[in-house]
Amino acid sequence: MQVDLLVVGAGPAGMALATDAARLDLSVLVVDEQPAPGGQIYRRWEQQGDDALTLLGPDYRRGGELVHAFRRQGLHYWPGTRVWAIEPGFEVALLREGEASRVQADRVAVCAGAMERAWPFSGWTLPGVVNAGGGQILLKEQGLVAEGAVLAGCGPLLYLLAWQYLRHGRAPKAVVDLTPLRHYRRALGALPKALRAGHYLWQGLRYQWALKRAGVPLYQGAHGLAAEGDDWVQSVRFGHRGRQHHIETDTLLTHFGVIPHTALLAGAGCPLDWSPQRLCWEPRQQAGRTPVPGLYVAGDGAAILGARQAAWHGRLLARELALELKLKPVLNNEEAAQLQAQAARDAAIRPFLEALYRPDERALAGESDDTLLCRCENVTLGRVRALAGEHRLDLNGLKAFSRCGMGPCQGRQCGPQAAMVLAAVQGRAVNELGVFTPRWPAAPLTLAQLASLPEQKPD
Repeated sequence: MQVDLLVVGAGPAGMALATDAARLDLSVLVVDEQPAPGGQIYRRWEQQGDDALTLLGPDYRRGGELVHAFRRQGLHYWPGTRVWAIEPGFEVALLREGEASRVQADRVAVCAGAMERAWPFSGWTLPGVVNAGGGQILLKEQGLVAEGAVLAGCGPLLYLLAWQYLRHGRAPKAVVDLTPLRHYRRALGALPKALRAGHYLWQGLRYQWALKRAGVPLYQGAHGLAAEGDDWVQSVRFGHRGRQHHIETDTLLTHFGVIPHTALLAGAGCPLDWSPQRLCWEPRQQAGRTPVPGLYVAGDGAAILGARQAAWHGRLLARELALELKLKPVLNNEEAAQLQAQAARDAAIRPFLEALYRPDERALAGESDDTLLCRCENVTLGRVRALAGEHRLDLNGLKAFSRCGMGPCQGRQCGPQAAMVLAAVQGRAVNELGVFTPRWPAAPLTLAQLASLPEQKPD
């Protein structure tokens, strides 16, 4: 199969980009791992009833416009499809319905969205400790809500999920906010600008007020989180205002922010740059164009800006593609300028959120040596610290010495934290350490699936 544009991901950015690109009479193929369009934020939107749409909140309901517009376009859409390689040319290797195949594309736009940041703490690998995003998936997919769950971490999703649980009649046992109090002081400088997008601030306060009215304990400024148990989490321990607290629970939902999903871009040759403000790697790009000709990125996979911004930047990228191909864009000059201005106003909240909800590097430095850092390969923080003290290593050197980052996730979970630990011990900047060298396949692939790949005839 040959297409003009292959879009990876059917979240807000991918849907908006593909919808406008299809209106240009380009042959567009959208591939996505999920069974229906929407991405994580609008997951299973088409299957929800009115009650569920109301309970999940107005931001979730807003996804309908994107989904309906996407469905109306004459484009190729392959749900349940995973991209495991993007080779030069572009030859894109896919896994669909258990069989591998290849697609030729003149251009590739990676709209893979964000992934939750894995943040090591004592007991974080115990069964029953789940990312808040995983809890939200269960809620949207199956309507499942954990009884007596504790939510802990930092970031807006923590309060959104707690509020959604409350709306479903299953109030959390507690919300443990690990945002250091010093971050509130640091974020004050960004508050005046953030008021340009004040609806986000109001929304966050509304979630907190609803939880307080319902009697859900909020431990703000908590520290020293630990999950305790033998074969399953049985309790949560943390410090708050000079006291140690223990809460019994069999479900701990944690959240430490989200970071761009960069694996496919890095594998395709796009350089990654470390953001010291956001403590993650981001693809090098300008208005969606990467340094690799024909390779583009939009949405949270470029930088974390949220669902609204993802859709707007998807549309703006479609306009750039149209101008590049000398086609008449869907958005005229005035509409594009209005959308860019709207995006700029909406983005005014980001410096405030990034200053406030940045994960606590001091907490990471204070974790014990026996805390796991790389759970794929059972590499502890102590092992990484010891190697960093003995050798002047970059990230790939750390991988060679310890196998950190060599597991099925290829360092997507442990990479940012490993880089921070390495840099702190060696007194270096994270950007000096490089990134784990990506390798195909980007996701686990069985030999049988690989063998199903059609044989290519020699040129």
